[in-house]
Amino acid sequence: MNILFNMSCGHAEEREVADPSKYLKIDREYYAKQGLCSACWAKLRAEHKQQSHVKQN
Repeated sequence: MNILFNMSCGHAEEREVADPSKYLKIDREYYAKQGLCSACWAKLRAEHKQQSHVKQN
């Protein structure tokens, strides 16, 4: 089941919840506290990769 979550980055994104009766509250708290949407996660990875590349040179 897909649920729309508010992420810590301020964006909202749908994520799959395997068993909502068991995991919905846990997932909601996690995403609100430290979850990133796909776009912000991709940006963070790209920045990290670029910084790692600069340090190696």
